[in-house]
Amino acid sequence: MTLAIDPFAVARKAIELADANPDFIYEKPQLVADGEAIFELADGSLVDDEGDYVDPDSGDCQYVSKGAASCLFGQAAVGAGVSIGDLANHEGNAISALLFEDADSNNDRWDSNTLMGAMDTSQRRQDEQQPWGMSIEPLKAYFAKRELAVVAA
Repeated sequence: MTLAIDPFAVARKAIELADANPDFIYEKPQLVADGEAIFELADGSLVDDEGDYVDPDSGDCQYVSKGAASCLFGQAAVGAGVSIGDLANHEGNAISALLFEDADSNNDRWDSNTLMGAMDTSQRRQDEQQPWGMSIEPLKAYFAKRELAVVAA
C-alpha cells in the first residue's frame, strides 16, 4: 500500500533538506536495550516502547524514531505532508514502495533516469553513509534531465 502523497513533493523536499545539510551523514538510531522495553511482534520484527520499528542489524534508515521524522526521506515525507503515524506504518520499505503503486513490478526501480529509481538510489546512498549532498545527486540529476526534456519539447 502506498502513501497518498505526491512523489514529486517528497523528492523536492529531500533535495531542499540535503542542500541545507550537504555534509550531514545519517546514522540510524542505535538500539539501546538498557532501560528501554523492546518487543518482538508476531512477524519477528522489533519495536521499542514507543512503537517505533527497530532493526539492530540494518544500516538502513528509519523513517521515524522516537516519534519524529528521522532519515532524509522520513523528514522529506513529513515535510511534504505525510503524518508520522502513516510513515511509521511503512518502516523498513524503500521509498519507492511508499510512493509508487508499481514499485515491486517496475523494471526501472533502480534506474536513476526514473523518479522512482533516483529516489531509491539516493536513499541507498544515504544508507551507505554518504553525506546528504552526495546522496541526493541521482535525484538532482533526474530533475535536471527532466527540465532539459521539457525545454527540448
